[in-house]
Amino acid sequence: MRALHVYVGVNAHTDPQLAALARAGDLHRFEQHALALPFVFHDPAEQVFLLVVPEVLAHREIPERAALLGELSSEDVAIPRYVADVATVVGTRGLVEALERGGEARRISELERRESELEEAREDLRIQSDVLLEREAAQRGEDARVEVLARELDLREEELELRLERLREREVALSVRPDEDDWEAVEEPVFELANAVELVEEGDVDFIEDMDELANLRDATQVIEEDGVVFDEVETIDADALDAVVLDDGASRDDTSVRRNALAEDGAIRPPASLFDDPHVEAVAAHQDGAWLFVRLQEGHEEVFAEAEVLIQYLAVDETPIILLSLTDWDEARPYVRRAALDPRDAADRALLDGLCESPVLTAALFSPRGKLERTLTVSVADRRSTLISALDRADRAKGRLELSVAMERALAAPPPVKLGGHPFGDAPPAEDAGVAYEAVQSLSKWSQPAKLDLALFALSIPRETVDESFRRVLGDAIRHGIALPSPLVRRAVSLGVAAEPGALVSRTIDAFRETARMGETCGLRAGQIAKNWSSLLALADENEVALEADAHEEAHAAIAATEGRSSRPPVSLDALPSLSSDELERLLDRPKARLAAALELASRGDPDVLATVARAVRKMPRDEVLQVVPRLLAHGEACADALIDGLRAKKTFVRQASALGLGELGLRRGINPLLQLLQTEPTDVWEEVGRVLSAFGSAPLRTLARAMKSPKGPESRFSYTVAHLLEAGEDVRELQSHDDEGVRRLALSASSHRENARKHREIVAGSMDAGDDGVRAFTLAFLSALPSPGSASGAPRPRPEA
Repeated sequence: MRALHVYVGVNAHTDPQLAALARAGDLHRFEQHALALPFVFHDPAEQVFLLVVPEVLAHREIPERAALLGELSSEDVAIPRYVADVATVVGTRGLVEALERGGEARRISELERRESELEEAREDLRIQSDVLLEREAAQRGEDARVEVLARELDLREEELELRLERLREREVALSVRPDEDDWEAVEEPVFELANAVELVEEGDVDFIEDMDELANLRDATQVIEEDGVVFDEVETIDADALDAVVLDDGASRDDTSVRRNALAEDGAIRPPASLFDDPHVEAVAAHQDGAWLFVRLQEGHEEVFAEAEVLIQYLAVDETPIILLSLTDWDEARPYVRRAALDPRDAADRALLDGLCESPVLTAALFSPRGKLERTLTVSVADRRSTLISALDRADRAKGRLELSVAMERALAAPPPVKLGGHPFGDAPPAEDAGVAYEAVQSLSKWSQPAKLDLALFALSIPRETVDESFRRVLGDAIRHGIALPSPLVRRAVSLGVAAEPGALVSRTIDAFRETARMGETCGLRAGQIAKNWSSLLALADENEVALEADAHEEAHAAIAATEGRSSRPPVSLDALPSLSSDELERLLDRPKARLAAALELASRGDPDVLATVARAVRKMPRDEVLQVVPRLLAHGEACADALIDGLRAKKTFVRQASALGLGELGLRRGINPLLQLLQTEPTDVWEEVGRVLSAFGSAPLRTLARAMKSPKGPESRFSYTVAHLLEAGEDVRELQSHDDEGVRRLALSASSHRENARKHREIVAGSMDAGDDGVRAFTLAFLSALPSPGSASGAPRPRPEA
């Protein structure tokens, strides 16, 4: 009829108009119709790369993502990490929520970055303030020293003046010419005086009457510093004695390089030089015959670490990964911690960390502030091994834009906390009542968010086993007391084995809460909390397509109505249903006691506009009600096709089977593709019925089947089984058996090995063989027997496919 150009890739940076259409859900909307096409949403500025799958194609989510990854893998250029980690969202709502989550995450990250910068600025100011105070103190000391020297200089000047005056007097006395008889006696003292005077220091005049004494004094005098301190006696120290002198810090170390050897050749434990070179260094990690942690203790803490624990703390300082080994003592009023920073991308540090992954034992050597080895201890990090492995994986993917030394300095200046109150991860007894379980779920819901969970695992270094055990405890208590769980916690409960699948979990929780609610406020919950929990349970049941018992549904609405000040809903007279409007009947679809009758009444009216509403109600119905309602929908022919196609994605197996059987009854070609998708993804034996249903379309599925057989997304035997049904139905499959693609030919030719099973299958459906205990075949027989006869008042005439 006509061709339309559509966009399958949107770059929000270069095409903001297309991005706006995508966020509004109008990218593929033309006139009054919307095309169900997946597309890629890319925002390189924000590093967002999403595959958006329309809601009606949600069952194609995994195959579409796999196809996109295949296209990316064929690129011969480097793919950014955020593109390679493409996430999938369903529908416009999923896209908007993903973008909002990303924006919120970026805002939080920006706030955290700014907070970190502010903290760094504060730390810089504190350091500068400390330096300034030190300089001021040094300046005050220097001023005092100068003042003392000035006073000493004044005293020396006065003394010099006195001595000079005495010298002048003696010179005057000696200048008087003596008698010739006395000349010899005078000449010698003058000579002695001239040779015996020596100036010591500046301005200091003294008289030495003995030249030998002068020589001895000159050899024995040593001037120290500028303040004129003089030692009159100096002991001679020989070279051997000088080599034996040990610094008073007691640490034998090499000041020119950082040695990583934990053990010296003589077996003594010697720390790396860097442990004492910098007063800010708390600990140094090294690898030599195992992982070592050399720790410098503070004054008064020589007896700590009787019960030591090593925390593995990961943090990214401006995307530069740093791992802290934090030796922690919990016995003191405040945890006493000594930290060593490691670079997971440095060869030596990575060898140590990899060694801890393989052998999670670390030896800590504790040294006093003066370098004395106090003791060693062995600490196991086995319970944090999984955290370390995850941290190393994150480090491998980090970009690291900051200089390493700066990143390490910042990490040690503002390290992650080792203790934080308010988290739910730890030992605790089972919840004593529903109120305790309710509060625990609220706390766990907050801490199950990715950012909070990262804080617990990578900052607080809570062992993953402890986190998982806390999840099991809280989730188990919630189910036992009937507390509704948020959807993410429902999935977590299933993944941890607390429940087999979401529907079973919701059913168990509702049954438990009926008992809890009957206890009133003695259960630990207020009336408002009981009503709120009922509302959450009803929403969970609707989300997971769980059919509530009529009594449970009425109890829930009675509790909600009482809290809102409304009276309970009056009972419904089923005899009055034909007189109700379609809107009134739709409201009754939420009431289990009237749901079936209201659905049948709506189906009998032939209004195509309400078929989708009835089909959604079918998802919450039990098996027997589904067998009554879905066959009635078929009376409307093609008008109910969309509702049946949507039903192929239902959570309940029998709803998916009923929808597939209905599409087979209608025989519409647009049902082939959805059925083929279900054939490949169905986790139960219902896939066999889907294969039989596809054979009811005659030769119409052959080309679509061939395309799927070229790249199967499920077990290949399912295609062979479907071809076997086509052979049993008398269809010509030579197009498949002689196909150009070798895989298609192989699967088509192998169908002969499945023909016997296909024949028995068809005989059971035709009623010529007993289904036995085969629940799938029994449901098909019940469905076919519930179909209205062609030409009857309750159904429109249509052809029935042969078995």
